[in-house]
Amino acid sequence: MTAFFESFELAHQRRQERRKKLLQTIRGWLRAARSPRWTVALIILLCGAFAAVASLGMWRAGLELSGMRWAFAVAASWPLFLLLLYWRAGAEFRRFDVKNDAQAFVRFDERVEFELAMASARPSSVQWHFEESFQQAFSREAGRVAGSGGFPALIFLTMITLGGWLVWDLIQLGPTLLTQSILDGWLLPAHPSLAAHVHSQSWAKEAAAYSGLHFLALSVIAFLAGLFLPPFIAPPF
Repeated sequence: MTAFFESFELAHQRRQERRKKLLQTIRGWLRAARSPRWTVALIILLCGAFAAVASLGMWRAGLELSGMRWAFAVAASWPLFLLLLYWRAGAEFRRFDVKNDAQAFVRFDERVEFELAMASARPSSVQWHFEESFQQAFSREAGRVAGSGGFPALIFLTMITLGGWLVWDLIQLGPTLLTQSILDGWLLPAHPSLAAHVHSQSWAKEAAAYSGLHFLALSVIAFLAGLFLPPFIAPPF
């Protein structure tokens, strides 16, 4: 019985290792030959346009409270984000061809991941100065707005800043989002013999897990921004 469980555990580990290697190969190929961050940025832009149209539709339907309209519109754009991500992953899968360069793409992905980890641990002088300048500018502007009695405008400025960071963070996840969608949504279903030897997951659950909190937070921010947006600059929808 012990030998059976050890054999099962070993097989599970091998399936996990094969999955990790495939993920590194696909992500390395995307980073080297494609533009996964720009792809996700474009998808987010399309979702933003959809949210604006949805908000306009709700406004014409009689929903007057802008915060509610914006929150519902952002929440409604999340399924569209997942569908566009899946569609784009399919387009990338049809271009995916590593031939004998799989190991090179694995090494490239490992190098990029290492560089990202080092950059996160030790920000460059340019990044440090940019962040310091941004913090000073934000603090100065926030102090000026608060000092003039514009507390709602200060809340709105904070929400816009936080929303921008969430969008930026989602764009940084572009390579991982596309990689998992390609592997679990297209590659493994297209090759059952490969899927029998690789640990598989639901692409939709993985994509939802990575992006769900972002869209939830953006919906809350949209609601608060609608409440605190100065009336004289609020759009009609």
